[in-house]
Amino acid sequence: KGLFSRCLLSCLHVDLWSCYLRFIRACVDLATPKAHHSIIQAYEYFISHMGFDLKSGPVWMDYVQAHKKLPDDYFTSSYDVPVAEQRNELVRRAYRRALVVPSNKQSLLFKDYQAFEVQAMPTNEE
Repeated sequence: KGLFSRCLLSCLHVDLWSCYLRFIRACVDLATPKAHHSIIQAYEYFISHMGFDLKSGPVWMDYVQAHKKLPDDYFTSSYDVPVAEQRNELVRRAYRRALVVPSNKQSLLFKDYQAFEVQAMPTNEE
């Protein structure tokens, strides 16, 4: 972890940052409540420093997938909004953040976003 803290900001290379994100995912225990927060924070750290790199597309796709995989207990149950709707809104925001950044996976991200919206749309079976 110390090596990453010394190198990340001095070497702005997507592959190094991707390695850092893999390291964070491997080091956290997903059974703990704070694990998913740590993973999302690591992605946010990447985005703040490297999110506009043209080669950042795969990391943006991982960022969206990380939001899709969040467990139900990540979401607040005190709201009157069901967990599924909270998750969909969070994933939607992640897609929208990713889609405004030109990247090498832009068209794939857009296709995934379209598929997500079709899946998330409530069906009217009356």
